[in-house]
Amino acid sequence: MATTMGVKIDTQIRDRLHALGKLKQRSPHWLMRQAIVRYLDEEEAAQRRKPS
Repeated sequence: MATTMGVKIDTQIRDRLHALGKLKQRSPHWLMRQAIVRYLDEEEAAQRRKPS
């Protein structure tokens, strides 16, 4: 089930997302989701590597 969360970003980040989205033919929404998933994957992996 999908849910909506709001994230406030400044104008420069918004503009960068739109520009990169155009280059990659992807929406800013898609780019943000990809970035979040990658970040979570990396952080969760780092937590698993930490000694208990």
